[in-house]
Amino acid sequence: MKTDRAFFAEAYDEAEFAAKHGLTIKQAKVVIQSNGPSRHKCDLAAVAFIRALDLRSQRPRTNSRARNQADSAPRASNPSEPELIHDPDRPFT
Repeated sequence: MKTDRAFFAEAYDEAEFAAKHGLTIKQAKVVIQSNGPSRHKCDLAAVAFIRALDLRSQRPRTNSRARNQADSAPRASNPSEPELIHDPDRPFT
C-alpha cells in the first residue's frame, strides 16, 4: 500500500490540472483540495465540476432580491396538516 507521501508526490500541480481540464487555477485548487491527491478522483471530479458549471450557466438568472423574497414568502398550507401557530398569550400544553 502506498504511503501518504507517495500519494502526494503523484498529486497534480494546480497549473497542470487547470490546463488539462480548462479550469482556472482557483477552480483547479478547489477540485484538488476537495478530492485529495488521487489523480483519478480529481479527473472524475473535474468532469463533474465542469458539468455543474455548464448546468449553472444554462439556468435562467433571477435577481437575488426576488429570490430572497420568494424564499421568505409564506408557503401555502397543506389542508391535510393542521396549521401550527403559537398564540403568545397561551402557554404551550
